[in-house]
Amino acid sequence: MNDFDKVYISWATNLLPHEIDYDDMYTPREQNIYFCGTISGAGEGENLSNWQPFLSEVKKAGYDFIPNNPWSNPLSDEEVIRRMRESLLGVDIRGPLHIKQGLLTCRVFKNISYGHLGVTNSEEIYNELEGKCVYNSDTAQLFHDAMAQRENEKLIGEGMKLVKENHTYINRVNSLLSIL
Repeated sequence: MNDFDKVYISWATNLLPHEIDYDDMYTPREQNIYFCGTISGAGEGENLSNWQPFLSEVKKAGYDFIPNNPWSNPLSDEEVIRRMRESLLGVDIRGPLHIKQGLLTCRVFKNISYGHLGVTNSEEIYNELEGKCVYNSDTAQLFHDAMAQRENEKLIGEGMKLVKENHTYINRVNSLLSIL
């Protein structure tokens, strides 16, 4: 297979552009950080090593971290969206392999589309979002950076606009159609 036989495409939010509501940035936040996704200490997708410093800072600051593993406890899209909207932060922490590969995952696009500031340890995601998020490769410091910016309406709004215009499944379908 040569490069003309491949299409590389990133994930996107599961909301359609008209479903992204800028008022969601004003959703009252709980004093918990919800995470709906996989945290794993083993295998190629290991990401626990990058989560641990962040989780340590969360605990020191007196907040609860409430994860939900979709493999053992699948939730409806509505429940995931509700939890994420009410979360203190919308966090996307990538493991070492994802960082090395520059993987652009759905979680950061979803969190932003739900009204959150994008928060990531991936420079590739930061660049894809044109700096309209909080990035730090040091996940302990990432927690503090995110807490300092979590109510930055200008940055949140810019991130939401970027996702709405460029990172929905409508955009992904149009990208595929453009090469046919």
